[in-house]
Amino acid sequence: MSKKEWRVNATALLVLVLLLVAGGYTTLLINRAENSRKDFLVQEILDAQASAIERRLYAALNAARFIGIEVSIRGGSNVDFSTMAERALASTPGITNLQLAPGGVIHEIYPLAGNERALGLDLLQGPRADGDAQRAIQQRRMVISGPFELVQGGTAIVGREPVFVAGEFWGFSSVLIRLDDLAHLTGLNKLRKKGYRFRLSTQDVSARTVLATLDDAQLLQPRFLKSHDIDLPGNNKWLLQVMPPLDRAMPLVVTGGLATLMVAVLAALLLRRLLLAPLRLQSQVDEQIRLLEHMHNHDVLTGLPNRSFIFEHLDFICSECDAHHCMAALMVVNIDGFKRINDLHGHRSGDRVLKEIALRIRQSCSPSDVVARIGADEFAVVVADIKDYRAISALAKTTLTALQKPLKLRKSAISVTACVGIVVLPIDASNAAEALQKSDSAVDEAKSQGISHFSFFNAQQQRQAIEKMQLEEQLAQAAERDEYVLHFQPIVKLRNDAISTTTAAAEDGDSVGFEALIRWQSADGGLLFPDQFIDAAENSGAIVALGYWVVEAACRQLLQCGEGCWISVNLSPKQLAAPELVGNIADILERTGIDAKRLTVEVTESCFIRDVTVAISTLKELKKLGLNIALDDFGTGFSSLSLLQKLPVDKLKIDRSFIEKLQQDDRDRQIVHGLILIAHKLGLEVIAEGVELGEHEDILKQMQCDYGQGYFYSKPAAAEEINHWRQQYRSA
Repeated sequence: MSKKEWRVNATALLVLVLLLVAGGYTTLLINRAENSRKDFLVQEILDAQASAIERRLYAALNAARFIGIEVSIRGGSNVDFSTMAERALASTPGITNLQLAPGGVIHEIYPLAGNERALGLDLLQGPRADGDAQRAIQQRRMVISGPFELVQGGTAIVGREPVFVAGEFWGFSSVLIRLDDLAHLTGLNKLRKKGYRFRLSTQDVSARTVLATLDDAQLLQPRFLKSHDIDLPGNNKWLLQVMPPLDRAMPLVVTGGLATLMVAVLAALLLRRLLLAPLRLQSQVDEQIRLLEHMHNHDVLTGLPNRSFIFEHLDFICSECDAHHCMAALMVVNIDGFKRINDLHGHRSGDRVLKEIALRIRQSCSPSDVVARIGADEFAVVVADIKDYRAISALAKTTLTALQKPLKLRKSAISVTACVGIVVLPIDASNAAEALQKSDSAVDEAKSQGISHFSFFNAQQQRQAIEKMQLEEQLAQAAERDEYVLHFQPIVKLRNDAISTTTAAAEDGDSVGFEALIRWQSADGGLLFPDQFIDAAENSGAIVALGYWVVEAACRQLLQCGEGCWISVNLSPKQLAAPELVGNIADILERTGIDAKRLTVEVTESCFIRDVTVAISTLKELKKLGLNIALDDFGTGFSSLSLLQKLPVDKLKIDRSFIEKLQQDDRDRQIVHGLILIAHKLGLEVIAEGVELGEHEDILKQMQCDYGQGYFYSKPAAAEEINHWRQQYRSA
């Protein structure tokens, strides 16, 4: 071999070695990247499955807990276990059966079929006593027993909730959950068919069950094995382990080596491309990381930073203000009635509106200001280094003005209004959590002033927010303390020839009905009127239960005042929207024995804003019970005469704002007279509210108004006073 040939061969060999080294290094990097991707995928699946298992288990355990609470509330007696268990099984998939064990002995199981052998089992004594049951009593909390093999096949766990009545142990409310059902509901079986392997076991090395058939040798291969703890009540620790499908293809290292060998015979250009491959891969990984970080910190719809980003930014701004002794501001923009836009125009149109709102807010601010979307209908603006309050006030006005401009939506244009709450940093707040909390109070204050207003946070707002929260807490206890009372205001018949829709009153010849008005005899604040606590009841959701209390209390008052009396009660929009309304009122009528025609329910126009079709259907169902329906505060809302024609109402109540100047305002007289004529044409009786003068009564009688209600006859008063007034009225 010649020297040149040797050089050529040596050069070729050197190039081959260099290419092999470079290719091997590249293969190693790619293999690591692939392993990282698999690790990430397995961890995602593991986290999702662990979360699903926890949710399913807690939902099933909560069913037993809720039944235990019901037993405790009822003092351990009069418990309709079958009904409660049936509802729990219907609403919570994955429950095999529910058990009730007074004194620790299983007396009831639902469903019973296939579980008869467990009846009479003593959990506390005897050969089959459950040590976990003793531990549940000692710790006074739910304890998980199992896993154990079932007689009918399969593996299950049992959650035992100790029930205490008046501080004494009463028994257990238990739920049995088959692990096979759990695996099916959480999707473990589907993933297992794809080749994934799972094990669900207790942390104890002597775990008594393995969910999904696994081979330990396969499961314990360390490359892709991942674990996740699952917390259950009673200090039960569970472990979920997952391993992805085994890669049956040729290992990546081998295929990479073969590819490198092939590349080694190619020219230097191919070598360069191979050396660049890891860089391209790393670039893709970095790009994905940047994309994930952007998605984590930004709103998908508007592209603005989200609440997570603004939280971190506010903390940074607060620290900067402290360090440099300067001021900044958080401005929260809350869009008024955005849900109505979605309901009327659809969510796609609502999304377009949000994008336009975000654009207008961004254009109202300077480039250095941070604009974010922090809620469904809320945006935040963080302004750094403000000199005084005037600058942020000017920005708030500019933003509100920009939002008020009509916004084109398909073939129509809509107007958007908002309210703005402002928190000055670090004067009002020293961190992000405090700033966002106080901005809510500032927004509430702005809303109380009307649309398109802005308000700075102040301590008074915070005190009012605390008082509101305390009021809601007291409302939750008011019914238990029997602090609610009813006052009644007479509704006097003005026309002797009027055809009463209240049969009982008509037959008896009585010309007086009453409106039941709720009062709260608070131990702390004396007698409270509805305007002092109804809003809090609406916000807390207590209004529905309060409404049923009013209906039943009014029916019981009807029992005392005789057959010649009728009473009207008010229904809130939330109560009218409740699907169980008709059934609950029917139960009250049956329980009290009151003729439904002696009860009138009053609804306002606001009850029809959300879904007029559902509201009308509910009113028709109430009329089938025999109740009379009255439309309250007519004339103050947006109801049209065409809607009035569709509503299944018997009475129309004209708002007091039309009556108070009836004797001196000809326009009001014309409106009231027209409403009375229209109502009579529709076959409705008319009740005029706010009758405070004899002149009011005379004019209404001339207009053939059917009923009058107001201080001219009597203020709302307690039942005893009203009974005395009624006797005097009858004798007059």
